[in-house]
Amino acid sequence: MRHKSPTKWILLGMVVFIVGVLWMQYQYYAVKGLFKMQSVQRSVEFDPERIVSAGPGRDAVPSIDRPSFENVASANTYLDDNLSGIVVEANGLSRFYPFQILVWHEVVNDVFDGKPLLITYDPLSYTAEVYERTVSQDVLEFGVTGEVYESNALLYDRATSSRWSQARGEAYDGEKKGSKLSVFPSTVLSWEAYRQDYPNGRVLSRETGVERDYTHDPHGAYATNNALLFPVFIKDSRFHPKEIVYGFVSGDQQMAFFEESLLKQTVVNQHVGNQFFVVTKDPRFGSVRGYSRVIDGRELTFEVQNKQMVDKETSSRWNFEGGAVSGELKGKQLDPVQLHLSYWFSWFASFPTTLISS
Repeated sequence: MRHKSPTKWILLGMVVFIVGVLWMQYQYYAVKGLFKMQSVQRSVEFDPERIVSAGPGRDAVPSIDRPSFENVASANTYLDDNLSGIVVEANGLSRFYPFQILVWHEVVNDVFDGKPLLITYDPLSYTAEVYERTVSQDVLEFGVTGEVYESNALLYDRATSSRWSQARGEAYDGEKKGSKLSVFPSTVLSWEAYRQDYPNGRVLSRETGVERDYTHDPHGAYATNNALLFPVFIKDSRFHPKEIVYGFVSGDQQMAFFEESLLKQTVVNQHVGNQFFVVTKDPRFGSVRGYSRVIDGRELTFEVQNKQMVDKETSSRWNFEGGAVSGELKGKQLDPVQLHLSYWFSWFASFPTTLISS
């Protein structure tokens, strides 16, 4: 009878010992914070050590605090058809805030239809958001800190100097720490789409009180190259960091829709939690919008026929503004849902548990 060589058992014991030592070291150093990336991937807790100066100091990027507006014909003399802006509308009123202007200011403290609003655009993360500026009955005015967090602009309120995430609308520190701004409904449209669909709308004027060349982008080729200017700690390598996404939030769940995928699918029926909605890409201008697909208690499923939306349940035909133009449901209007424009890296940094629409 042959006996197994003791050498094999010795080698096995050494392997087990080494693995055990490495595991104990990992546990020790993880507690000490030297393996932060393991926990960072699953956490969005604020870490002040990740704040980075973007170069200019506080208010070096000047907010627009007393905005003025012009008509569509006047703005059309210098705005580019293919460039975009933020649109807000209510009670028959609409305003367009061009990225061509916002890229120089990032913040507009406005009052729209009697409601104080924060209009904000961060070119580093391609994040466009509109929030209500009233927090606990205090109307706040916002400015730009000159700092970034996860390569997204940090804002501050001038009443308490608390710093706020531009992407999340949440105060990270200061007296307002933990407070969240309410999202105000908005969409992002190209200038061509806005001037054709809202010929009587109003446009943020170039008369901002500062001298800037609003036909020039100060960030140059940043939007078209692969580089990020500042560190990002919560990362995902499945997709290019600057892929454009439209995010949807429902409670503690989120979903991302990639613009590239929407080029292939003009209509996407989805649900997150108990929210059933449709994301559409208007073939005329490439505008992306979201709508609830439940109307009068009935869940609808949409497809595209002859460049028009049709619901499978009633065969009613719909335009890309969410209105039924023929069929059983003619005259009905789908309720809009909020989509959040962003680069993928910034959306993931804010919502690392996000779902991804197929």
